[in-house]
Amino acid sequence: MSIFLLHPLLNILFFAIPLALFEIYIERDHGWGSGWSKDKWYAKSILRGNKFGNIIVKLTKLEPPLNYHLLVSYTLFPLIFILEYIYGYRNIFLILGSLFAVLIFAELTWFSCNWYFKSWTELTKGPKGSIFWHKDWVKIYKDRYLPESYFIWLFLMIIFLLLAYFFH
Repeated sequence: MSIFLLHPLLNILFFAIPLALFEIYIERDHGWGSGWSKDKWYAKSILRGNKFGNIIVKLTKLEPPLNYHLLVSYTLFPLIFILEYIYGYRNIFLILGSLFAVLIFAELTWFSCNWYFKSWTELTKGPKGSIFWHKDWVKIYKDRYLPESYFIWLFLMIIFLLLAYFFH
């Protein structure tokens, strides 16, 4: 199997799926940390209401990230991918494509495997459902939607993996 497929698949297996299952366990039927005690450091957002936070919201099309998300998505994952670059495949496009693969599959795993509530049903209801942390939606069928960010992440994943293949 080509490294251009194996690398993202291994990252999905070792990072996206365990992260999604961990988040299902800790968030249960609430999502985006809304079920957590608001007095805990990880349930707060240092980015809510400031300029940098507003930029993150516009780029990701999500609610402002909680401190937990900052720690995992903006610190731990980039560190892992930097180490993969240094000690593994020195192809930045492959690393970036793998990062977007992890984002997509962690999200889809959370929604498709959440045993605490019908999260996939709520997700596909789009703006009419209870998934408040996604802001922009794309209609995929009659009354069914998916978050716009999924299409952006998928597009970026494909572009980076193609670039990795052509510029290896």
